[in-house]
Amino acid sequence: MPTRDDLSYLAGIIDGEGSIGIHNENGKPKGMRLTVGNTDPRLIIWLKETFGGSSYPDRHRKANWKESWKWTISTQQAAALLEQVLPWLRLKREQAEIGIAFQRLMVRGGAPRTPEVAEETRAMKEAITILNKRGL
Repeated sequence: MPTRDDLSYLAGIIDGEGSIGIHNENGKPKGMRLTVGNTDPRLIIWLKETFGGSSYPDRHRKANWKESWKWTISTQQAAALLEQVLPWLRLKREQAEIGIAFQRLMVRGGAPRTPEVAEETRAMKEAITILNKRGL
């Protein structure tokens, strides 16, 4: 069980190194994902051991870049974790709030409940994409 210190530390990691996004499947918003990338594998190992999720080497790098790793947690697990760290988030708070709200609208299997909910989830994906653009 993560401690209060673990959760506040995670919030800082998310603010500095994290990404909160909504991924598509077949052109439709499918699920929310929290990802952290770092060149120190100890951080990625700690995240996986403490919060679950999965980890893997980041293969999207240039030849002269340091080796890096990613940790990711998705859908309901990600929403539950973001709810716990929300009090400490500063920079990614809005993305977290959108991601949590998005995941609440999704039913098991990721299919939106109604056409209205489908439209709302598309709008949420667009909003989070805008917030995640570099330089904002």
